[in-house]
Amino acid sequence: RNRREGWIIFIIIAFPAFSILLILFYRQIRINHKARMLVKQQYEQIKQHDEIVERHSREISDNLTYAGIIQSAVLSVQSVFEENFEEHFIYFKPKRIVSGDFYWTTRKDNNIFLAVADCTGHGVQGAFISLLGMTFLNEIVNKMQLEYTDEILSQLRDKLSQSLSGNDLTFE
Repeated sequence: RNRREGWIIFIIIAFPAFSILLILFYRQIRINHKARMLVKQQYEQIKQHDEIVERHSREISDNLTYAGIIQSAVLSVQSVFEENFEEHFIYFKPKRIVSGDFYWTTRKDNNIFLAVADCTGHGVQGAFISLLGMTFLNEIVNKMQLEYTDEILSQLRDKLSQSLSGNDLTFE
């Protein structure tokens, strides 16, 4: 009889304890499953964001490469140097794909005009300023027909200042 009562007490205690353990185990399995699903969703989101970033990065790189081609086309061509300078070399190596540095030359009558410039900034912002500089130099020398360095540089500063007047940039 004592044995039987012992088994009954054991069953009365063990069954609820075992049930509680099963419930906790099942609950932990559900929590782990939800966590795995959440991690999987986050992984998919990160993967999608990575693809978007990669696509945008490729587009930016392609645009910069094309801008570099445009900038190279605007820079004075090799033939201008060959016609005007017997011995010369051009070392133009942008820090990035495009550059704020530029060289420019033109011939007007018996005068040769040459500029080597370092515009404010590197990369895209410097390249924009360098394109403005080359464009304005062409206009100042070829259309306005200025010939003296001080007049050309003063006019270049004025034109750059006017074209960027909406910004907080100053040219001194």
